[in-house]
Order: sequence, then C-alpha cells, then structure tokens
Amino acid sequence: MSTLTLAIVIVFCIGYLFIAIESVTKINKAAIALLMLVATWTLFMISPDSYLQTAIGEQLAAVVIFLSWVGLRGAVPIIFATYPVIAGIEDADFLFNVVFVITLLSLAIQGTTITAAAHKLDLATEEPKTGNDFGIELPDELESQLSELTLTEESLADGNRLQDMHFPKGTLVMMVKRGNSFIVPNGQLELRPGDILLTIAQQSMMGTPAKQ
Repeated sequence: MSTLTLAIVIVFCIGYLFIAIESVTKINKAAIALLMLVATWTLFMISPDSYLQTAIGEQLAAVVIFLSWVGLRGAVPIIFATYPVIAGIEDADFLFNVVFVITLLSLAIQGTTITAAAHKLDLATEEPKTGNDFGIELPDELESQLSELTLTEESLADGNRLQDMHFPKGTLVMMVKRGNSFIVPNGQLELRPGDILLTIAQQSMMGTPAKQ
C-alpha cells in the first residue's frame, strides 16, 4: 500500500468516526464530509505518489496543483452555502459558518502564497523587458532607434576609452550607465566591463560600417 493510499484511508476512517459520533461531537456530518473532501483532494495533489505526478507529467501536474491551491478563494462557496439556510435545512447555519471560516482561511493562506506557490512549482516567469534601463523613449516620428550595449572584457580589447570604440556610422553614444549612476560621456571617458551604453542611430544608417 502506497503512502498516499494509507493517508487517504486514515482520513476516511477519522471522518467516518466523527460522523458516527455526531450526536456526541455535535458536528454536522455535512461539514465533516466537506472537510474529508478537502483533505483527500489535498493529499492527492501534493503526494509524490499521485497519478498526476507520475503519469501525466510534472509540468501539467504542477499546473493542476497550482490551480487546486488557488481555486477555493472567493465568494462562490459562501453563496452556495446560503442555499441550505434559505431552504431551512437543519443545521444549515452551522454548515454556513464552516464554509465561511474555510473561505476566509483560504483567502488568508492561499491568497497570500500564490506567488510563492508559482515559484515553488517553477511556473513563475519574468515579465519581458520593455523599454530600456535609462527610461528614455523616442517619438515614433523620429527615424532613429535607441539600443543598449553591455560592455565586456572582449569589447574593450582595443582600448577602454570611448574614443577607442568602433561604432557603425551614424551611431552616437548618448549615455553610460555604471551601476546606479548615469554618465554623460565624452571621448575621454574610461569605460569598464559591465557598463551599459545607450546609443542612438538613424535607421537609414544602421549597419553602415564606421570609417577607419
């Protein structure tokens, strides 16, 4: 018997025990059944022995686990729990209170751990970079293009001054970012690996070799 199967059997045994002694515990059997369902589904989703983990594939399993983790939040369970109250079913108020508390716990626990769960399951992705590190944008009317160049040891092999760099014709270095500092450059500026150059070039001149 696998660990998952044993855990589910234990949950069912405990649940049926509480149902059998409902008159002693004063806990409604519907609430116990709901808790059994949540516990069983949670065990099934997080267990390494889960069919989803082995047969369907880890990536799809991660998506299903993530959706299961964040899926209970919201007002829908509370709305459904009002139906027995409206119908006047016995112990409906207790059932409503149980659902209300579970929903609040879901909001407090699941709602605040969505980002952590996504990272844990390797489902989080970084937003694609837009714009540039300098916060400078050009109007669409200008036939020019901004680009960034991160300097390396190889790119400074011919010299570490801006005047030693070979840029295509029509390209101008507007600014240099060094760490958190921004430098307006001139030809004598000493460059370092890791510096980021912001260049502007006319689109019609892009790709044109620099004059030697």
